[in-house]
Amino acid sequence: MSEEGFGGFRDTWLIRGVGIREAKALLQVERELIDLADRYASNGEEFDAICEALETGDAETLPTRLRQSSVSTDIALKVCEAEDDSPSIGLDLGVAGLVYGLAAAGFWTAASCRGHPGTYAWSDHPIVVFACDRHRVAVLQPLVEAAGCGLTTDEHREGMLAVVAESVEDTMALARMVADHRSEFIPHRVSRPRSGGQATQGVFDFGDY
Repeated sequence: MSEEGFGGFRDTWLIRGVGIREAKALLQVERELIDLADRYASNGEEFDAICEALETGDAETLPTRLRQSSVSTDIALKVCEAEDDSPSIGLDLGVAGLVYGLAAAGFWTAASCRGHPGTYAWSDHPIVVFACDRHRVAVLQPLVEAAGCGLTTDEHREGMLAVVAESVEDTMALARMVADHRSEFIPHRVSRPRSGGQATQGVFDFGDY
């Protein structure tokens, strides 16, 4: 554990204390911006470049054809808005909602990536690396399958798990499922009865809310 999060990743930060309303709000913004990028991109490279501009507010990262022509008003406005405040909270569009959804459900997210083209990209597909308890991963597994994603271990970091996907559409679908099933991720246990009393069902929650 460090100021940059955990798991030995660089340029990361610890994300805790996320509320479910905050996660759902980010999911809505992410859906809008991903749809916008998809509308104007002609290939995967352009899609990634447009997403980066929408995340950072840097119009110079837009594809050349969009910079040389008059940029559509809807893209221009969103890029300008991102100059002052990143709509994805500094995370990659396409996985930001999943990161916040998992955090709201008590997972410890360590690193994430939308997947980028190029030889030096950390990942060429969407991925979110995290740690959690047995109960949470048991609840997550069928949702991962339903969303068309995969659940695997991180071979370089013992004890860490990762959600992987072929498309950000899959990670966003999973994010919505996690948010909708958030209450199921809270572990329960039967409390020990007091002398002469009966066992009662109590809530035991490992996360910070």
